Amino acid sequence: MPPHQRAERALQFVQEHWARHGNGLWAVTERITGQFIGQGGLNYLDETGEVEVDYALARAYWGRGIATEVARASLRFGFEHLGLERIIGLAVPENIASRRVLERIGMVFVKETHLFGLDLVNYTIERDQFLIDSSRYLIILHETTE
Repeated sequence: MPPHQRAERALQFVQEHWARHGNGLWAVTERITGQFIGQGGLNYLDETGEVEVDYALARAYWGRGIATEVARASLRFGFEHLGLERIIGLAVPENIASRRVLERIGMVFVKETHLFGLDLVNYTIERDQFLIDSSRYLIILHETTE
């Protein structure tokens, strides 16, 4: 499948997820240039009925604390605006950097699990465990007209 078709399918999935669940992924952009550098947000998992914090950045932006910032803003949005009681985080066990992000935002390892054909580690945080700090985040909603 050509890259533009993959991008169109991904965008359609994100739009449908927002319409069905009232949450989903956001584009993550570089503050100064506005360049797209990844995605982050919340993802409802049909397989478990849980909401997962989700983040992925271009490799050039790894190790700068951006994933932690995106993940923390996602939790805050989920707890403050959506009223969620619990959010999970999933990672491949060998992905130490992703596990550290989950730990930095206050999530606690719960168990090993198998989802999506992968062995994963499952972290969780409850609303009353989340410490709201003074960090800021900006969500820009773009209305589309067809």
